[in-house]
Amino acid sequence: MGRADLLDQNCWPNWPQWICYTANSAGLVSTALWFLVLLPQVIKNWRRGSVAGLSFLWAVANFTASLVNLFFAFSVQLPLYARVSAVYMPVLEITILGQFLLYSCKPLTTRLLALLLCLLVWGTIIELELNLPESRDKIQWVAIALWSIETFPQVVLNIKLRSTTGQATTSVFIALIGKTTDFLVTYGLKMPLPYVVMCYFSSSSAFINGFQVFLYGTETWLTVPPVDSEKEPSNGDINEKTKLLNGTITTSNQILTSPSDIHCCYKTKHRQRPCRYWIITCVRYVSMLYISVGLIVFAVGFFWRTTTFVAILGPLACFLIVCLASEYYNLKRRGRLKRCETAEEGITDAIFNCGFGRSSSKSGSGSDQLIQ
Repeated sequence: MGRADLLDQNCWPNWPQWICYTANSAGLVSTALWFLVLLPQVIKNWRRGSVAGLSFLWAVANFTASLVNLFFAFSVQLPLYARVSAVYMPVLEITILGQFLLYSCKPLTTRLLALLLCLLVWGTIIELELNLPESRDKIQWVAIALWSIETFPQVVLNIKLRSTTGQATTSVFIALIGKTTDFLVTYGLKMPLPYVVMCYFSSSSAFINGFQVFLYGTETWLTVPPVDSEKEPSNGDINEKTKLLNGTITTSNQILTSPSDIHCCYKTKHRQRPCRYWIITCVRYVSMLYISVGLIVFAVGFFWRTTTFVAILGPLACFLIVCLASEYYNLKRRGRLKRCETAEEGITDAIFNCGFGRSSSKSGSGSDQLIQ
């Protein structure tokens, strides 16, 4: 297959040729990104020897959908890179599931039971795919449904933890770029309807997940240096800052790490904010703006490709999942705080009754004896 043939697949007949070339080029980029997307996550799990903060349901749904798609990809007309990705992705996904089996803090019996249930489901899927090849286009909707919701368990878990420490940030960034190129492929080429539906939901959930990474900022390089705006600077603090700027001392709390940081500091009323503060702030807000615009573009493209008002249910479902999960865990946090406050009040009352109350009663009895 020549270069021209590779970039001239699944084209719309009435569209300009350059759109077809651009979309197929984006497909090649997307395939390269999906070869890399899970590697940082695998490495991070291995280095820390843990899968804490990572959703098991996400991993199971991801592999199950890829297993179904593996059969479907070779039963319809798809570009070569789509078939290559269909073969490669299950390998990385089963590796992450193996890490759950090894590193999870759940009891061994629980892990083995989950593995047994997964094997039963996967065996059933393989049996259906081999014995009912004419129904693969219908079975593919199982993959569509799983890919549509696969990232939402991770999104909900991040909302619960208010953190994305379980995820490899590099993997999330690669997914953001990959979902952007997937959008160009799906809406720039003539693709089956299941792929259109899958592209919208998987891309939207991935962008929501990326928004969480920038919102929570749990990675070191995403953490904005703290600024103490309440403490008034003393003469000693001013002298220490003067020595710090002159390069004569280095403290453990030093935030100016290079001459470039010193020269691009912005002096606030109480403390200097380094250049890193403003760079990180700009990157975070620009990235969240890009993700927000992307979510709107995905919704518009989904409505255009499906040509039905039912498509509005897609953005509505994504919005409801995020809002309901946020409200649920906020209510749970408030409930825990109230219980903690009630417990603290109970402990305080108990200390008062057992301490002051008892001592006062003793002193009272003693005084009564004296009076008698």
